[in-house]
Amino acid sequence: MKSLLYIFLFLLLISLHLNIGRWFVESQGLFYIASLGVLLLSAILMRKGFCIGKGECLISILCTYILIQMVVRGHEYGSYWIFSVAILWLLFFAFKNLFHQNRLFVKYTFWFVVAGAGLEILYGFGQLFGFIGNGESHFILGGSLNNPGAYAGYLSAVFPLILSVWLIYDKRHKKTENISYVLASCLILMFYLIIISQSRGAWIACSVGSLVVLNNKFLFYNKIVVFLNTAARKFVAVVCSVLLIAIAAYALYQYKADSAFGRLLVWKVALQKPYQNLIVGDGIGAFEANYGHWQSDYFARGSGSDAEKKVADYVTCAYNEPLQIFIEQGLLGVFLWAGVFVAAFRRKKSPYSPFILGAKASLYAIAVLSFVSYPFQTALIYLHFIICLAIIFHKKHTSDFAVFPKLQWICTVAGTITLALGFINLHGYKLQREGQKLVFEGRIDVGIEKYKEAYPILKDNGIFLFYYGSALALKEQYDESSELLEQSIRKTSNPNGYILLGNNYRKQGKYNEAESAYKNVIYQIPSKLYSKYRLVQLLLEQGRESEARRWANEILATKEKVPTTAAKEIKEEMRKLLQYESVDK
Repeated sequence: MKSLLYIFLFLLLISLHLNIGRWFVESQGLFYIASLGVLLLSAILMRKGFCIGKGECLISILCTYILIQMVVRGHEYGSYWIFSVAILWLLFFAFKNLFHQNRLFVKYTFWFVVAGAGLEILYGFGQLFGFIGNGESHFILGGSLNNPGAYAGYLSAVFPLILSVWLIYDKRHKKTENISYVLASCLILMFYLIIISQSRGAWIACSVGSLVVLNNKFLFYNKIVVFLNTAARKFVAVVCSVLLIAIAAYALYQYKADSAFGRLLVWKVALQKPYQNLIVGDGIGAFEANYGHWQSDYFARGSGSDAEKKVADYVTCAYNEPLQIFIEQGLLGVFLWAGVFVAAFRRKKSPYSPFILGAKASLYAIAVLSFVSYPFQTALIYLHFIICLAIIFHKKHTSDFAVFPKLQWICTVAGTITLALGFINLHGYKLQREGQKLVFEGRIDVGIEKYKEAYPILKDNGIFLFYYGSALALKEQYDESSELLEQSIRKTSNPNGYILLGNNYRKQGKYNEAESAYKNVIYQIPSKLYSKYRLVQLLLEQGRESEARRWANEILATKEKVPTTAAKEIKEEMRKLLQYESVDK
């Protein structure tokens, strides 16, 4: 039974790393199967009652809150993510139970984490040398996460845990020498990949997590406190620290100023949006679904500066987890999350354990990352966070006040129901993928049949509705296509949905609706030229030449975020249009 559990644990911790290329459905399916195996076997192997303290109580309430949101709100935004989040929190109880029953499970889990990190290292160097392609073609490096920011964020979260364990191995003994070299190699390669990722958030997170580990080993803080034994030394230290922090912050900001300014814009727009559900939030997935609409309204009011218009883009997360949690889960969610972090940081680590120290250091890294990135929108980092929580809370504590012998079975039943729903949802993604492939191959009718089959499952998924509507537009079924695209833009703020909807309206002769759709994209992403170009064509078709000229001049005055051949061609066409109009006059 234990051997089977080790297999499921290994598959669970490796599964999400297999999401490379077009393997999302297979990777997620393996994750679901392995999760079910771990939940079930942990309940069967449970010999002792489940101990509950203040920290576990907060985690239980947060897990229940997320499950209630899922049940009460339903599948509001049609994303697989809500099922993954629910399963990850239920896995906390399974991991805590296993680690409490037998501490060998902690060691095995650690080595499975190292194996996962090793896979990411292989992916990273494979992409750098051109042996493996990245899922996002405009990035060279991205591991299985496709994005260098998310990739470096994952490595920076895992780095402190591996560092903590590496420091305990004695290099003088043959028995541990090879293990020490393996871990040291991982750390060096991970450090290199984090640096070249150019992710400032990952740099800071990795530094903070590593300092927590190194301070425990070398007692830097205690030595500094002893050294600062006079008021003069303390004053000089404070002044120097403030100056160093200010210089470092300025340098990091200027290193990628447009990126940093873009995040400030996202936070500014999100904070100005109307709040209707302050206590419980708008639901998981609400930010991705609505942010584009908020940004469009912001620029339509004339609020944005030229600098903001230049950096504005389509974003799917807030790049600030406390802000996103507030929007999606409300004040109650923010309070519960903060309570979980505080409880984890305050948990005593006696007797000493490198695993607990490393887990806490990883949590510090994730906490830092949360303020400038999106660790809780990335399944690999989320899973690592859950494992670290379980390691921190797995030992019986003096603050424990209750024992629940049946809690693991309750989690297993809840997990089974959630996974069943997740598998149904995943089947919809499989049908969507098959439909996309068929449409790209030109077999549009067969692809539409696949979309039609997936519709009952993914009818609330904005991206699916966009692809379905796009396929119908290719067959010139504009009424049905427009209906689906209208549903899509209510579920996601993808600007391509508005452009395609505008094209449909134009072909249907609904010029006012087409103009409104194009303008929505123009205000959402002012630096993009294509939506303005389509609007000029629409205005010319209606005989509104003066307005078309005004927008043509707007296109020529726009400084695009990334110069492209298409943008160059659009500007050249607008110059010819203005010259022709000038000669005609």
